[in-house]
Amino acid sequence: MRGSLWQLGQSITRRLSQADKRVVACRFFASEADLKETVLYDFHVANGGKMVPFAGWSMPIQYKDSIMDSTVNCRVNGGLFDVSHMCGLSLKGKDCVPFLEKLVIADVAGLAPGTGTLTVFTNEKGGAIDDSVITKVKDDHIYLVVNAGCRDKDLAHIEEHMKAFKAKGGDVSWHIHDERSLLALQGPLAAPVLQHLTKDDLSKLYFGEFRILDINGATCYLTRTGYTGEDGFEISVPSENALDLAKAILEKSEGKVRLTGLGARDSLRLEAGLCLYGNDMEQHITPVEAGLTWAIGKRRRAEGGFLGAEVILKQLAEGPSIRRAGFVSTGPPPRSHSEIQDEKGNNIGEITSGGFSPCLKKNIAMGYVKSGLHKAGTKAKILFITKIPPFTFSSNLLISSTLIWKTISSKTLQGYIIVGWFQDVSGKSSGKNQPNPDISGQFHPYSSKLPTHLVSHRVVPKRWLCQSHGSASSDDEYRSSRNIAISLFRRYRNAIDRGGGDNLKEFISAGVNAYALGCTDEGLRKELIAMKESGIEIEEMHSYGRSTSLKSKICAEEVNECILWLSIIFITILCTPQPTIVRWSSTPPVSDDVLHQWKGFCALIANAYFIRGMAWLPVKTLQLEQMAVIGRAEEPSVVASRMRLVFSTLEVVSPQWPRV
Repeated sequence: MRGSLWQLGQSITRRLSQADKRVVACRFFASEADLKETVLYDFHVANGGKMVPFAGWSMPIQYKDSIMDSTVNCRVNGGLFDVSHMCGLSLKGKDCVPFLEKLVIADVAGLAPGTGTLTVFTNEKGGAIDDSVITKVKDDHIYLVVNAGCRDKDLAHIEEHMKAFKAKGGDVSWHIHDERSLLALQGPLAAPVLQHLTKDDLSKLYFGEFRILDINGATCYLTRTGYTGEDGFEISVPSENALDLAKAILEKSEGKVRLTGLGARDSLRLEAGLCLYGNDMEQHITPVEAGLTWAIGKRRRAEGGFLGAEVILKQLAEGPSIRRAGFVSTGPPPRSHSEIQDEKGNNIGEITSGGFSPCLKKNIAMGYVKSGLHKAGTKAKILFITKIPPFTFSSNLLISSTLIWKTISSKTLQGYIIVGWFQDVSGKSSGKNQPNPDISGQFHPYSSKLPTHLVSHRVVPKRWLCQSHGSASSDDEYRSSRNIAISLFRRYRNAIDRGGGDNLKEFISAGVNAYALGCTDEGLRKELIAMKESGIEIEEMHSYGRSTSLKSKICAEEVNECILWLSIIFITILCTPQPTIVRWSSTPPVSDDVLHQWKGFCALIANAYFIRGMAWLPVKTLQLEQMAVIGRAEEPSVVASRMRLVFSTLEVVSPQWPRV
């Protein structure tokens, strides 16, 4: 399907001309008589839903409020979407995993039961047949959801390969869940509202995880995922229970969660940089070109074994010719198929989705440009498609294809700015050292007592990831656990007293070294306590001079906080898929008690980073997670500091993943 849902919605609400209607009916929609209806159709109409044809279904484009209002409300409170037009199915059998791995790029075998990931079905040329969220329910049960507009071709593709697989003795079968409906509950209030309807503790369900549980009296498939860039859930519910569940969710939210249509769903996914199949991904676009390299499992990169692997692996080795990128622009909103030119007027690509961002209050878009021209800050021109002679307007290419529209909270933008850009609407840097004003409990994750800094991804070609800046060599510095403890403490004190991103990076690097060497939090604590009791004085380093300054004695409070920071780094590494750091010892790096206290907090952020590619989470969400795992919640600024410590650690230990 061409053209974004937002664009279609605006056109429909303005009443298309008769000629335009004929084109749309021909290219996109079934006739009115052929349209399918979800079990919530009458409920949508009763609540003011404006129904439009979409992928053969009659679906609500919006309700009584505008698309802009619905978009913002989803970011601030929450939105409930009927996405029952999408196709859910289950693959079962002892060979369902190897079968699916022939068709998708994900490391399905590597998924733990109850976890999932975004993936892409590929063709023989490496192009995208469709994107899908897949979940390994058990080793012999895979649950997946495919796009409504791709249902027929997806099912035909899977069936064709299944017949061939079974003919060779493979054990796999499938079930298409036409007996179930699918609701998407998205936004900051998603978890608190849904918690009223289930006895299961949703704080233990992290991004990408799946559970079968009772919700409002019905057995549901619950996945913590979504298509908005917000926290939320997709709920597969028996169709006979769907209406009651929808009503219960709206009632429990006390009017804050609203029914939300496809128009806002499109603007939300565009703000989050998520592809719409048929716009931003098609059969001639590979996952590498689409900026989804991260979705190709490490084992799959080494082994291949999926359709089009030869093409995709070659692109991984040599680089693709085009890349997906995000834009912000002035002038009219960019539209699909608008030509992208460099400053000299040379064609460099094409817009695939674009519109006005209700949250940024700016025009945003994504499209494909020639490799090398996709870097942040690149200037470009976009030819606006219109019936009058075309004119150009200025546009800035903001972020690379692996980093599209990561969003974080900021009051000046009604909730969202672009990570890596750090500009608000006034043009002033938002990289301050103080928390933002109260914005309903949400804080800029890099605005805390710790200074703003994004850790560099430069690979250091040495044995150690950090080096001594004192008189000792790096090797001498790590000859004993005592020296490791001293180095760690010096870097901790420097980060606290001096501030600056380089200092935090040095502490994280020292912690990573300690992890690699097999140090434990308890062992280093004992070393530091022994030094405190002996009255040893530790030198503090200047931030930039790399010389030493005043010596001072260790105090117990500093030891506790330093070891807490170190423990969070250790646990972050433990929660990290495929870290670059290998532990040289099998000894547990942290005590069971500390691991129990902090694992949930670190895992929540790590899941957001890896599965959703997000560089933010609401502080209230993190405080709830802290309350669940350690029995208390810290101050918002402290929580933001902890979150930043985890994100900075992730960027050091897994630079092969998308950067935030």
